[in-house]
Amino acid sequence: MEKFRTKRFCVVYFVVENSLEAVPTKWINEEGNQCSFPIISGPKFLKLRNNSNSVPLPSWKKYQIEVRYCSNKLQKVTQRAHDLQFTST
Repeated sequence: MEKFRTKRFCVVYFVVENSLEAVPTKWINEEGNQCSFPIISGPKFLKLRNNSNSVPLPSWKKYQIEVRYCSNKLQKVTQRAHDLQFTST
């Protein structure tokens, strides 16, 4: 997906894990094929995920991804991730 860097959030498809997630664009590498992802959950994860200025730590695992959708609005991206879960393979 071209120009994903101009948006604040993206829906990414984790290829090996076969799952979708809304993430800050800064978590995605320049090529758009890997996403760094924290090993936390719950409120701490949501706080990181909801902050478009959140940058990945070197300790975060990198996953192979495909960028599916991007927007400056987190609500749009999380809704699209939810919708795509039922239409993607």
